[in-house]
Amino acid sequence: MKRCCDADRGPAIRVPVRIALSFHDRLIGLLRHGKNRRECAVLFPRCRAIHTIGMRDAIDVAFLDRGGSVVALHERLAPWRIAVCLRAESVLELQDGEAARRGLKAGDRLLCEVLR
Repeated sequence: MKRCCDADRGPAIRVPVRIALSFHDRLIGLLRHGKNRRECAVLFPRCRAIHTIGMRDAIDVAFLDRGGSVVALHERLAPWRIAVCLRAESVLELQDGEAARRGLKAGDRLLCEVLR
């Protein structure tokens, strides 16, 4: 787990992400990355719900507020499920087990580093 500090907002956990902006990217999410891409997460901005319809494996889902803090965390969200958090401004989709590996919990602030 990488921690950094923003003098104005305190400590944060760095997470490399791909941002899903297009309809296609939002539809596919982590499906395109496969099991061997553990270092990558997918960020869905302006989103309060996520589904695992069509997925074969469980995923971890972190709901984030406007400041990047985790307001809800669903570990091992099984295939063919839906998760919703009305307090969220965005959703972070991670491979199964990544939330525990990174030590994520509700209240943590994330610093999402966009991968190219």
